Amino acid sequence: MSSCLLTTACLPPCEYFVVMLQSTEVVIEQWEHYGRQSYRNRYRIAGPNRIQDLSIPVEKPGGAKVFSRDVMISRAENWQRLHWYSITAAYNKSPYFLYYQDDLKPFYQNSFRFLLDYNTALLQLLMKWLKITTDINFTNEYQAFPGIPDFRDRIHPKKPASLTMPPYHQVFAGKSGFITGLSIIDLVFNLGPESHAYLKAFNFLSLFGE
Repeated sequence: MSSCLLTTACLPPCEYFVVMLQSTEVVIEQWEHYGRQSYRNRYRIAGPNRIQDLSIPVEKPGGAKVFSRDVMISRAENWQRLHWYSITAAYNKSPYFLYYQDDLKPFYQNSFRFLLDYNTALLQLLMKWLKITTDINFTNEYQAFPGIPDFRDRIHPKKPASLTMPPYHQVFAGKSGFITGLSIIDLVFNLGPESHAYLKAFNFLSLFGE
């Protein structure tokens, strides 16, 4: 597959990166009207007691119908401290957390004004970890793209997961069993350098029906 369409996303699940690995170019939508309760500003981790949905508080200048590129990260809440505490509690005992934490921690210390900038910088880090070399570009306007697989509304926390994931080691699997639909950091902190091969093994055509 040469190109595909995705939304911006914060630490999205494995499906997002399966799509990226099997594309030579990903075009990220920035001119859509920002949608609530999506992976644009939220992600899921497995903590010691429960699954946690972590969300970044946002501001939408101009009202509800604001373009994704214009959504700002709210400075009214100390979300970074809460998120980093939750991530540390969830993954401090995972095999590779200590290896990767110094790269990730600045995203919970430094200020970003726009959500798109934050997500894009995080995506670049994740691509480095996962050894993904796919080109990343952004839409110039909101439109249909005939002939290009469109995942803008298909990878979503309110929709069933597209992947049937083979179990891998998870920190709290002994208590809760294997959990799917988690952020990509769950895979990376548990499998480390093997994460690329794990994602690459999925058959894109059978998974997504393209």
